Amino acid sequence: MIVSIILFALFLLQIAAFWCAWRAVTSSRTPQGAVGWVVFLLAAPYIAVLAYLFLGHHRYRGYEVTRLSSERVVAAIKGQSPTPAAEIMPVVDPAPFEKIAELPAVRGNHLAPLIDGPRAFEAMFKAIDAAQTYVLVQFFIVHDDTLGQAFKDHLIAAAKRGVSVRFMADAIGSHALSEAYLDALSEAGVHIADPKSSSRPHQRFQINYRNHRKTVIVDGHVGFTGGLNVGDEYMGRDPNFGHWRDTHVEIRGPVVAQLQLIFAEDWHWAEGDLLLEDLNWAPGEQPANQPLLSWPLARQTPQKQAQCSSSLLSPPRKREYGSLRPTACQIRISSAPCSTRLWPVETYGCWCQR
Repeated sequence: MIVSIILFALFLLQIAAFWCAWRAVTSSRTPQGAVGWVVFLLAAPYIAVLAYLFLGHHRYRGYEVTRLSSERVVAAIKGQSPTPAAEIMPVVDPAPFEKIAELPAVRGNHLAPLIDGPRAFEAMFKAIDAAQTYVLVQFFIVHDDTLGQAFKDHLIAAAKRGVSVRFMADAIGSHALSEAYLDALSEAGVHIADPKSSSRPHQRFQINYRNHRKTVIVDGHVGFTGGLNVGDEYMGRDPNFGHWRDTHVEIRGPVVAQLQLIFAEDWHWAEGDLLLEDLNWAPGEQPANQPLLSWPLARQTPQKQAQCSSSLLSPPRKREYGSLRPTACQIRISSAPCSTRLWPVETYGCWCQR
């Protein structure tokens, strides 16, 4: 009897493995991911099925509903993006990137890089202090430390002035954020998408569905995004990490509406509230230093040199660099654990700098 039960359970597990494999083929974000899951599920179903339940890629219907609900905002953004003049038309056709992002490339944007934590948070605090209508905040990591307390104080001060403040943090990245921190924000009138009370991801076993966005938007006119989270280590105050090299950007112009749309979709997914009527969707054009931008695929086509900075680097295959040739490519690796030994950069016509 026991043997029959075990055999039946193993048979059900095999059926589950085939079902998960089919789900992987139809819903994985990349062909490589689909193939990897299929091989794993069919070769070792007894451990792969459980792994897939926690780590497998699923399309969340709720997020798709959010994008459908915001179609009129996307249409309004398109109305603000006239066809660029020929002299600033990019060499590479932006249409494929617009299709991927489901957002148009727009002109009239100003982008200012903010190098390292002190400069970035100074600019963010200044913008929050000048907010008149609303502030939207989203971070992967928020710590209850010196920087976290300063960030909280600026948000509370804005809320007490009558500014609508919305705050979102990731449940895993901000797992150590204290209840007292969230309570202080809530008591001041800040609207919080509490990472510990959001039930939707937990119902799907999706511990890997994290939100790594780091975004601050003020009044729909200015936005901040980049690599910095809210924590003392990002200010270079943690002796274990030392100087933390990272970059944020301050953006103004029509592309801010696209960054804001992404926040509104994330908020709707977390809280169920549709913010479209509450936000400013006409930031207006700025004296531009970027001819054409689309978020999240903000890009220009390099002609002579391309530079990028990253603390993490997993290079693609050589053929994927074809669009850069004959452009020179400089990669700045900002974290000490990275090793150039893993990447023969000279084969790409690139060089690394720490």
